[in-house]
Formats: sequence, structure tokens, C-alpha cells
Amino acid sequence: MALSEILATIGNSYEQAKLEGFGGHPLANIIRREWPLSIAELLPNRSEFHFKGSAGQGRWSDSPWAAIFDPIVTSSAETGYYPVFLFSETFEDVSLVMGQGTYEVRKEFGRGTLEILEMRAKLLRQRVPEFRQRFNEGPFPIKSSAHAGDDWSVSSAWGKQYSVMNLPSNEELGGDLIEMVNLYRLATQRGGIDLADGASETDGNSEESSPQAQLEGARRERFHFRIERQRNNKLSREAKRLHGYVCQGCGFSFESVYGSIGRNYIEAHHLTPLHALSGEGPVLTNPETDFAVLCANCHKMIHAMGCPSIEVFKLNIQNPNDD
Repeated sequence: MALSEILATIGNSYEQAKLEGFGGHPLANIIRREWPLSIAELLPNRSEFHFKGSAGQGRWSDSPWAAIFDPIVTSSAETGYYPVFLFSETFEDVSLVMGQGTYEVRKEFGRGTLEILEMRAKLLRQRVPEFRQRFNEGPFPIKSSAHAGDDWSVSSAWGKQYSVMNLPSNEELGGDLIEMVNLYRLATQRGGIDLADGASETDGNSEESSPQAQLEGARRERFHFRIERQRNNKLSREAKRLHGYVCQGCGFSFESVYGSIGRNYIEAHHLTPLHALSGEGPVLTNPETDFAVLCANCHKMIHAMGCPSIEVFKLNIQNPNDD
């Protein structure tokens, strides 16, 4: 089933389905299986995301949802931020929004939940103002459950509302989804809802040794480590396969020096450092053009030099005493 057809089916059938048994219900199966699949089929580079649809656990939820999760950010609807389809309380409308996981926030902040969610939504909008080119700020008539109150409406950073009786074509929905995912990537590159990645650089008057500064620094380091580990491991392996195992900086070969123990050993280097990504240019996804292979020494030194191009780095090796 196409996405537009699934949205219409859910909007027109869900309230009746809730009066019927949950286990094995055909609509529940559509929501869990066909809905996330129909979303994935409209997206290029879908392999980097997880897709999930939910009609409830053991019983019907008040409202179904389908979300796109970037594993760097979250693998659960309970935490982080992610694109998600949600219906209005009357099921007359469905919205595609950049939402947030509310469960962990409510668990941690209790009565302050709405304030935290609203602050994080505002932070996302500040970091990705490009959302205004296709989406709006809301509010959106969405509600995940009778117990959630205004959590979902407040937590949504931006989105678009559709009438179930007048849904756009599957092509238009696909265009909205592609743009929403592009904005999702930008949000992650620019720090997401992590205040540490929005902090300004410290200066001479800053209290760098304060517990708060240390905490923010740790959060920043953890965030970038997660990007390096989760998104780029596969790309790094492919880059090594494509570029080989001889250092492109100095020509060092681990196998030549260390024998079999050094076979197929090299380090992959991002030609554009992750922290330098502004989101305005291409995302690092091409192992052939966006990576180089370097020995451990060269990898350390190229970062110490501020990550110049490989050509400039090689000139520095050849003329180490030049200013």
C-alpha cells in the first residue's frame, strides 16, 4: 500500500478498530509493518535509518504513530528527536512533525516537562532555520495518548498538517519526507537538542574548570564520539577497501614493516572534520571522495595541523621546516 492510502485507511478506521480485539487485527498489522515500509520506500539512503510504526503494546493506543530514527540520536520513541507521523484526536488530520521523545523527559523533569520540551523545540528551530522553506512551526493538533496532555504538541519543532479527507499525492508526501530527513541530518550535525554543542567557545573570562563546564565538555565529546562510531564505521571500512592500506601521507605500509600482523591495517581519515560540518554542504557519505587512509602518525599530525588537504599535508612532510 502507498503511504497516502495507509494514512487514509488509519484515519478512517482507527476509532472503530479500537472497539475490536487488538491481537492479530489487520489494521494493527498495517500500522506496525506496512506503514513504516511505505515511509522507507519513499526515501533515498534509507539504510542509515530505522523505521517503526506502533498501534500500542498489548492493547490499542489512543493514537498510532510511525517514526524515523537515526541511531545516532535514538532508537526509541521515548528519547531524542525524530520525524514522526501523528494523528489529531479526531483523526480528521495527520501531521508529519519533527517530534521528541517525551517519556524520558517526563521521567526526569516531572512538572517541568513541558518547559524542557518547548525549550528543546525552540533550540532545534534556531539550529535549523531552513525548516521554514517547506514546513511551519505549528502548533499541530496531535495527541499521542490521553495521559500525554500537550507533550507532543509542545515538543514538535516544525512540521506540516494534512487533512485525512484531502491527502496530497504520494509524490508530494515523498518530497516532504525527503526534506524532513534532510533537516533531521542538519539538526544532528549542528548539535540537535544537546546544549553542549550550542555553547560558545570559552574565553579568558570563562570558568572552564567549573563542574558545569566539565560536564558540557564531556557531553560534547560523547556526542561526536557517537557520530564517529555509529555512522562512520561502515564508511571507514569501505574507504580502506577502496584506497588500500598504504598511508596516503607518507607511504608507510604496516604490512611491509610488521609482516602479517600489519596486513590490512590503516586508519581512515575524514577529509572534512565532523565538527566543521555546517550542514550547508554535502554530508559525508562517500567513502571514495570523503575519506583518505593514513598511518597512525600521519593521522595524528594532520589533525594537529587543522586538517589541511592531503596535498598540503604532504608538502608539510616534505618541507617540515617551512613556515
